[in-house]
Amino acid sequence: MLLASWVPDSRATAHLVDDASINTDTNVYSFQSTRLGFPTSDRQIVVAVIGTHGGSNARKVNTLTVGGVSASFVVKSASANEDNHTVELWAAEVLNGVDGTVEVTWDAGMSNCAICVYRLIGAETSAHDTGSDNGSPATTTLDVPTGGTCIAVSFAGSSATTTWAGAKEDVETTLETTTSRYTGASQNLKSGEAGRTITATYSTTSANRAMCCASWGRSIRGRWRTPTDPRPSARKRRAGPAPPRT
Repeated sequence: MLLASWVPDSRATAHLVDDASINTDTNVYSFQSTRLGFPTSDRQIVVAVIGTHGGSNARKVNTLTVGGVSASFVVKSASANEDNHTVELWAAEVLNGVDGTVEVTWDAGMSNCAICVYRLIGAETSAHDTGSDNGSPATTTLDVPTGGTCIAVSFAGSSATTTWAGAKEDVETTLETTTSRYTGASQNLKSGEAGRTITATYSTTSANRAMCCASWGRSIRGRWRTPTDPRPSARKRRAGPAPPRT
């Protein structure tokens, strides 16, 4: 009898696959042909959303879809300046397609909107921990499990650049036709760390700033492996030189 063995995922990994911005006064932003990365049976897409508006009332994302799949809210932060600058993280299991439309629907009109899109594999479907801050610098702590990963997003006005600590910067760019800048960062960790400090330090003091982040643990879903699965050692033996004839 052939007995299958359970092979857990060894690590959760997150990689930036796309980013984009739209400068239009509306509450629904449709980012078409967004890159999602190679599909797998456990792929999640984490979308960092950045939005601004000129009013004095707080705004939030009502719904977000990726390739028609509804995403779930993870964490949010807003600037101290009348809450008119907002960053959020959303996540969805999207198993098919190398690209798709990311549609962001806010609860009221915005001036513009941007997204940073991460491909997350080998991870649990719920965030392990979250954090947020709108100070200068913006700093928080995250518990990251062994083999886990973390994703962070930040926004700053007045052309301020951002330096990250605790996560590696993946992108930093200017929000379309504005002097505001947004940035995404991530870190895949082989060893876990409780209370890992995530900090976004800004080059200029601006009231319009916000940062949020989340961590994910490695998945226990894994896959079944049977004794008939090919082994690297067997492939190596076949690839070696043939033994001499006697």
